[in-house]
Amino acid sequence: MYPEDRVLVAYVPDPADFAILQQEGWYRIPQQHAPKGLYAEYLAFYFGRRFGLEKWTISYYAPRLGHELVTRTALFPDEPDHPRAQALYYKV
Repeated sequence: MYPEDRVLVAYVPDPADFAILQQEGWYRIPQQHAPKGLYAEYLAFYFGRRFGLEKWTISYYAPRLGHELVTRTALFPDEPDHPRAQALYYKV
């Protein structure tokens, strides 16, 4: 990483979300909350209150290798009845 690299700070509210990131290698950003254009070279992961001693910290980051726009159902096929099942997300 270089000082001039663009970094997007991504909020990770729950350890289950971080497990998806680690195991499957992707993070989701709701389209309605995403910046106009994903131009960041890196994502830095900000942990929410459910992370115990690591809450409110950025301890991990990763390069952004690409992104695609998908529905939540495509990300979580086992949750077809979720209230936001048809909402659009960037899979990064």
